[in-house]
Amino acid sequence: MTTASKDARLLLARLTNKSLPPIPRPVPTTTTVLVGSEKTRFKLDRDRLCAVSAFFHDRLGAGDGQLWLPAESAAAFGLLVKWLHGSSSLDDVVAVARAKGSKAARELHWPLVSLHLLASRLQVDQLQDQAMDLLQDLYLACDWHVAPSLVAYLYDKCDVMPAVRIRRWVVAMLVAAAAAASHDEDDVDVETRTKLGSLPDFVTDYERHLASLARAGLDVRLKDARRRIGCNRLRNHERRFAFRRCSFHVHRAAVGEGPCPHDGRDDESCPADEDGKPGP
Repeated sequence: MTTASKDARLLLARLTNKSLPPIPRPVPTTTTVLVGSEKTRFKLDRDRLCAVSAFFHDRLGAGDGQLWLPAESAAAFGLLVKWLHGSSSLDDVVAVARAKGSKAARELHWPLVSLHLLASRLQVDQLQDQAMDLLQDLYLACDWHVAPSLVAYLYDKCDVMPAVRIRRWVVAMLVAAAAAASHDEDDVDVETRTKLGSLPDFVTDYERHLASLARAGLDVRLKDARRRIGCNRLRNHERRFAFRRCSFHVHRAAVGEGPCPHDGRDDESCPADEDGKPGP
């Protein structure tokens, strides 16, 4: 018997020996996520999904077949899946919706709100911030103002921490809209608090934002939360009319006047201040 034949027989004996552990099956590279009460099915790359959030890693990292997220929005999760294939893949969603018409723009609104909240719960900071930017862009492109239904949803139906940044943005939107609608800001303040007086956390945030603008000497009628300047420098004169690049981002406090980490660039392109000098 040749050496090759002996090796083959030994290998066959090992493969048929029931005392040996079985050959491990390959771990599947895809997984299925069911979303919403209707269990909308998404099939996607398991490793990529697990890498983006510990939530998915803990539930799918062992190669489990599928996951059901009954309370999430299928439209929002669809945007998350699109983002998984490249963060820039969401850059044009507002422009595309606007090109299709007002109905498509309206249909994008709640998925973006839900996407921001979902990313916040999953602690996917970049996606959370991008969803916030897209909401600002959508409201600016459509010349929208915040509806009471959105305020009630964020303050009555959502947990505080996931919604903290979008709440801050909504308050800034309402302060500017209310002030622009009346020359008497005190009357506007009373009217707004009366309309949403059943939401004490909203009233607290509203008054805190007014106080912050007053300390900074900014005119609430001009400060438009739909607009953001391209950097975080405080001295830029455009700050009177818009918000800093990272005002509603997760890293707002850590970045300060530095560049937005999502941009991958410095703030050298930031316009000069009124006196012609760049901000500090």
